[in-house]
Amino acid sequence: MGLKMCGRHCLHHKSCTAVNYDTVSLLCELLVETSTDTNSTIQDFRNSAIHTWSLTDDSCYPNPCSGKERCVRTKKEDYYCLTISTPCDDVICQNGGTCKNRPSTFTCLCVDGYNGTFCQATPCDDVICQNGGTCKNGPSTFTCECVEGYIGTLCEVHAKVRLVDGSHSLEGRVEIYVDETWGTICDDAFGEEEARVICGMIGYSKNGSISYSSGYFGKGNGDILLDELNCIGTETNILDCQSSGLYHHDCEHKEDAGVACQVYVKVRLVDGSHSLEGRVEIYVDGTWGTICDDAFGEEEARVICGMIGYSKNGSIPYSSAYFGQGHGSIALDGLNCIGTETNILACQSNGLYNHDCEHKEDAGVACQATSCGDVICQNGGTCKNGPSTAICQCGEGYIGTLCEVYVKVRLVDGSHSLEGRVEIYVDGTWGTICDDAFGEEEARVICGMIGYSKMGKIPKTITYEVRRSIPYSSAYFGQGHGSIALDELNCIGTETNILACQSNGLYHHDCEHKEDAGVACQEN
Repeated sequence: MGLKMCGRHCLHHKSCTAVNYDTVSLLCELLVETSTDTNSTIQDFRNSAIHTWSLTDDSCYPNPCSGKERCVRTKKEDYYCLTISTPCDDVICQNGGTCKNRPSTFTCLCVDGYNGTFCQATPCDDVICQNGGTCKNGPSTFTCECVEGYIGTLCEVHAKVRLVDGSHSLEGRVEIYVDETWGTICDDAFGEEEARVICGMIGYSKNGSISYSSGYFGKGNGDILLDELNCIGTETNILDCQSSGLYHHDCEHKEDAGVACQVYVKVRLVDGSHSLEGRVEIYVDGTWGTICDDAFGEEEARVICGMIGYSKNGSIPYSSAYFGQGHGSIALDGLNCIGTETNILACQSNGLYNHDCEHKEDAGVACQATSCGDVICQNGGTCKNGPSTAICQCGEGYIGTLCEVYVKVRLVDGSHSLEGRVEIYVDGTWGTICDDAFGEEEARVICGMIGYSKMGKIPKTITYEVRRSIPYSSAYFGQGHGSIALDELNCIGTETNILACQSNGLYHHDCEHKEDAGVACQEN
């Protein structure tokens, strides 16, 4: 206990008129003057002690003091807890805040996302994000998360980007829409980083973006909106980059900037009688979609077949959902290809997802693989020339015309390893097979893939009847989980991979897991 604390307790005692404090023993005495005090400086008075105590560490044990008390020793050698008052005694910091005492006041230390004297406020309390934006609290400030096309601290600026006058939808002069008008960008300091941001805004890949200068795609009209752009390349909106500011420039339209973007796209043929034909589906923006047959002809079919790895020669286009109607998005319409393009998105079109079609207009193709010169087998596959076509001989676990698909099979929840619910591993995940049309031929293929005999005896150690490969339906071995990978299988029985059989295509089904197929095999 210090001298100030000793004096404080004197002030709170109505009879106390003075104190004694020993800085060595930390002894504090509260004194009062009486009429019989012979040592008093006032005639006829002297001091006598009301209370005497000194600070101790643990003398109050086994009844220790709380954090707001101190253990003191009285003049009679008794010990008790003396309450110590602090500014935080009467303060409640909100939302997880912690009160800290200061010399004559307090401070609430707030957790991230709160502020104010008592941590009662958030940065978003006084913010209204515009145009559908959502306010998100940060550690010490706020962020307005804007809907597509808007930018700015409060989502107050509407900005769009388009590419104009290119030979296809992936390239062109850059034009941005701000303040309800379209304008161009000056090529001063416009490079790869700026091109990456533009391509990302449109929805294309940022990788491989190419910048063009000097009005390469022709001169624009109207305002020049941006100049001296300086982007990092990770921005999601071109207006997030440093620049001279909107409409501040020293350029002419002969300096309009342009870009060429790249798009990650895959192509597959679905629901054909073999892997060289089917409905065209493309994978872009993380989803599969179809192509409308409007203007879809031989040139477009050549590009599709070339992308898959087949010969472009002899490619045949099909219209009117010849291979059945697809599902989900219609990705492209109004395609106009030369036939030499290596990417279907490099052809002119109405743009991604801009169409006036229905799935009854889904396009298809039939491709040719006339020799190994037209084929690149994947995943270690070896190409062999046949009488009229080229064939990829795939390594174990791979299938497909180009050995592009990895597939495994297992039997689950049977009473032994030779039987169970059929599950196949495709595209990095396990799935079941629907029992529609699943019979002995399909069971033979499954058993052959696992390595068991398609015909033979069960080991004598297993007390089950001798039998051939036997199919089971109606989730005989229990219902599976996750995807249903195949439905309406139609095998000959000699196939070496279940995906070589005809079916509705991967993940196309009208089943539930109560229809999961199973098999019982025989050991070699």
